[in-house]
Amino acid sequence: CGLDCLGSKLVEKEVCRADVVAELAGVELGSTVTHAVVGKIMASKAVWCWNAMNCRFFAAINKVTEHNEQDASEVTAAVIACADGVEEILVIGENASGRGALLARNKI
Repeated sequence: CGLDCLGSKLVEKEVCRADVVAELAGVELGSTVTHAVVGKIMASKAVWCWNAMNCRFFAAINKVTEHNEQDASEVTAAVIACADGVEEILVIGENASGRGALLARNKI
């Protein structure tokens, strides 16, 4: 999940499958996307792996920059709080090597 969704309205124009996200996160459609909403969705192996329950499951927080590192930390904490089958949280973003760099690995 890209951190650029934080603060968006939970509507289809801004969040893919907003109705499903709202239902799974237990929030109202049209509410604001918070760290807790992102964490709850990212932390659910059942959401992402469906019937492949034997798969290894990693949550990836994407689009991290020096300007949103605190958001990445808060989403990481939210994933840990809701973790259901997550092995690790990968934090991906920009560094001296450019975009798409692995910035951190958080084992659960």
